[in-house]
Amino acid sequence: MASELRLPCSTRVRLVPRVLPNSELALQAHMIERDLVVSNRLGLHARATAKLVQLLSGFKSSATLTAKGREINAKSIMGVMLLAAGQGTQVRLRVEGEDEAAAAEAVQALFDRRFDEDN
Repeated sequence: MASELRLPCSTRVRLVPRVLPNSELALQAHMIERDLVVSNRLGLHARATAKLVQLLSGFKSSATLTAKGREINAKSIMGVMLLAAGQGTQVRLRVEGEDEAAAAEAVQALFDRRFDEDN
């Protein structure tokens, strides 16, 4: 059962439990999901995509973005570019791994700052 948190700026965070394979005790881990809106004027163009991928490359966790029915590896420049996410596009970020909370916060901050492009 997923639990949900509400944060400022209409951001919704879902913690999705899952059972780890090969676990005798059926331990549970969580993945973080966040719904984000691309709000910078040019959308996820080359420079914004490079900033996102560079940011995520500093984390061990895996990350995906989903938009327009397509899910991609958020650490792949080509994948993010193929989303063709323009201004106003809603994307879902999924982060999973040992530093998932820090990675999700960093991506949220980058989106909130509009990729440092708009004044």
